[in-house]
Amino acid sequence: MSGPKTSRYRITAARRKEQERLLAEQRRKRKELAARVAAAESTHIQLEKRAARLSMIVEELRQRFPSEKVDVAIPDCRAPKTEDPARLEEFVGKLETSLLQAETALQIAGEQVKANQDFLSATRSAANLSRGTASTVEAAMRQFIEAKASKSQANSMIARQTEIDRIFGRRGGNKWRDATPRLERLVMEALSVESEDRFFALTTEIRLQLQAMNSLEERRKADAAKAKVLLDRLELQIPFGEESLKQRLELVRVGAIPFSESFNDMASSALARAHEAEKAKLQQAATDIVRGTLTDLGYEVAPIEETLFARGGKVYFRKSGWNDYCVRLMVRPEEGTMNFNVVRVANGTTEQSSREADIEAENAWCSGYKQLTDTLAARGLDTQLTRHLPAGAVPVQTVGSGEVSMSAFSVRKKKGKPAMHAKTLGSDDK
Repeated sequence: MSGPKTSRYRITAARRKEQERLLAEQRRKRKELAARVAAAESTHIQLEKRAARLSMIVEELRQRFPSEKVDVAIPDCRAPKTEDPARLEEFVGKLETSLLQAETALQIAGEQVKANQDFLSATRSAANLSRGTASTVEAAMRQFIEAKASKSQANSMIARQTEIDRIFGRRGGNKWRDATPRLERLVMEALSVESEDRFFALTTEIRLQLQAMNSLEERRKADAAKAKVLLDRLELQIPFGEESLKQRLELVRVGAIPFSESFNDMASSALARAHEAEKAKLQQAATDIVRGTLTDLGYEVAPIEETLFARGGKVYFRKSGWNDYCVRLMVRPEEGTMNFNVVRVANGTTEQSSREADIEAENAWCSGYKQLTDTLAARGLDTQLTRHLPAGAVPVQTVGSGEVSMSAFSVRKKKGKPAMHAKTLGSDDK
């Protein structure tokens, strides 16, 4: 098989442990940030519920004790629209401080009115309920209703609580802590409102809110699944890069933000860009591998176009002692093939090559073929022989000086330590 040869090639790559470590560090940072955002959002919801309870309690105290001063400012619970955990953490910290100040003001209001023991007791109990000292939200609501209800209303309150428990049970809302601030306020109002008609109207709204809460939870689960699929795909195909998009998908995964269909478009665009960039990087690396390998194995090499594996082209190389012969390597990227064949360089004379000289040149080239392909594979350019002809099967072509000349070949390097510029593909930046 010393004649012309055609091989399919495949450019391979490998990741180093250091790169894997960097990828793991990136994932850790994204998850840590997403966890901080989710924790801040969770704290915000609990504080919003606390503010809603305080607001309701203050209104109730003002109705029960119209002659007493209940000067309590309920803080604004609207969170800033941001995905920055530091801003959210700062916000919830200030909100918690403001709520504590409001609850303290409520207690002080009661202590300043020493003559009205009922008012003093009510303000102390109200502040404690607002802070959520009960073990569960449900227990806090029960305490609030018990404190408000008169003995004549006790049976009615128990019946209402039973009805709301039944609604929650049927709608799958057993986790009272997961109730939204609006839903919690509706339940508290329904339990304490005097009008039975108003109570039944509120139970209808409670059912709707429970349905919305459950739908939101299902949507969050579906969004998290979509985000995970996209995130895994980006992690696999774009291990380094697109951190902003990956971070947003991580936030979706933990339920901090909703999924947007625009994420699909952004991911597709990012993957397309990454594919083209990776393709160009591999093509350039393959060219470097061919150039470096030929030089390291002692071949004299004519100049190689940098776009050899992008646009295709020819590479001429030879060893001293081959007279006017060299090997022509033709790369066809559209087919993924490399073709080797021996050619004779025209030297300006009318001398014709002999069949014996052609066969001798082909055999000389063949003796180094396996070492060349093995070295290419070790450095990241695999080849698989698909076609070959025996020496002398076809006449050796003569190429003119317009295509290549003997002066174009590089001077062979002296023996010594091999050149190191032919790097293993992907060893530094994959």
